[in-house]
Amino acid sequence: MRVVHFITSLKIGGAEAALYNLLKNFDHTQNEHIIIYFYMGENFNKIKQLGIKTYKIDGLISIYDPFALIKILLLIKKLKPDVLHTALWSANILGRIVAKLLNIPVICDYHGNVSSQSKLRNLLEQKTIKIPTYFVAVSKSVKKDFEETLTSKCNKKLQNTILQKLILIQNGIDMDSIMQQICTNNINRKSFGFDENDFVIGTVGRLEPIKSYNILLLAFAEFIKKLPSENHTNIKLCIVGGGSEMENLKKLAEKLNIAKNIYFTGMQANSFNFYPNFDCFALSSQSEGLSIALLEALSFGLPIITTHSNTEHDVIVNGKNGFLIKINDFKDLAEKLFLLYYNPNLKNRMKAENIALANRNFDIKASAKLFESLYQKAKRS
Repeated sequence: MRVVHFITSLKIGGAEAALYNLLKNFDHTQNEHIIIYFYMGENFNKIKQLGIKTYKIDGLISIYDPFALIKILLLIKKLKPDVLHTALWSANILGRIVAKLLNIPVICDYHGNVSSQSKLRNLLEQKTIKIPTYFVAVSKSVKKDFEETLTSKCNKKLQNTILQKLILIQNGIDMDSIMQQICTNNINRKSFGFDENDFVIGTVGRLEPIKSYNILLLAFAEFIKKLPSENHTNIKLCIVGGGSEMENLKKLAEKLNIAKNIYFTGMQANSFNFYPNFDCFALSSQSEGLSIALLEALSFGLPIITTHSNTEHDVIVNGKNGFLIKINDFKDLAEKLFLLYYNPNLKNRMKAENIALANRNFDIKASAKLFESLYQKAKRS
């Protein structure tokens, strides 16, 4: 069977990482996989190394002009896939239009909450919602948000049809591969300029407005204020990733007088090298699906502090294996950092809890098998 994956970008991001992880773990003796994308990125070379064909699409002016759509249509018609599998908003919408025109089964992935999309984007979602063969939500919270935001506005009959098409396949991580590379690289704290007795707070992600790293910096500054001055030099915040907010965050760090305590790594191809050197992991996003970075942190046993819009999370049970913080509440985030800093027993208990949870519930091999089964179902539909 031939599966064409159509994704908006191959840059650093959760959906892109999820696709790469799946491609590494699919059974390539059973299915052929081909990639179509708009924006080049760091995952391109990694995918090429797997021996997978890739095709880049450009429009005359932009990816949204008619020339881009015609190119996609002609390319997919030429490739003759049994199933089209799309991810990220632009590819999801354009992919389902092409699938409708060519009468191809299409599976659309959702890696984040649709409620955080613009009204125009969700209007286009609703106008084309009848087309996909299946929708895949990567977490329970993303699935619930999809139901509440999109299907609730459909008539009862269509609502039932959409709900039957909506499948939960949680993101997974390839722990075997990560651990193998960690052992090969043999990277320690000194490699990054950290001392062995430093308390290192880590975060991994794109430095973009939706990630709200300014909130994390405010929390970090508040946390340092609570500590005795003699401890300040041994408190570090390591921000792994690059993006449009880098310079703004560096300026904010200077303004808050915490620049000496922060290490901006810039874009990293293998961010997992940093996790073993963190004491805890923090996310301050306005909105997240089932974050790949969070799952990677989980697998290394890191206590996790993350912002979330409600009291239930797909991974974190508040106080058991991490902490849930209200969005933008930097003072509570600082309090939880303070709690972990002075409670090594709590940190160790969360470590054991998270390692067991990652191995039990978030194995990429299980996710890959579920997708392969779904491809067969879509082909038969």
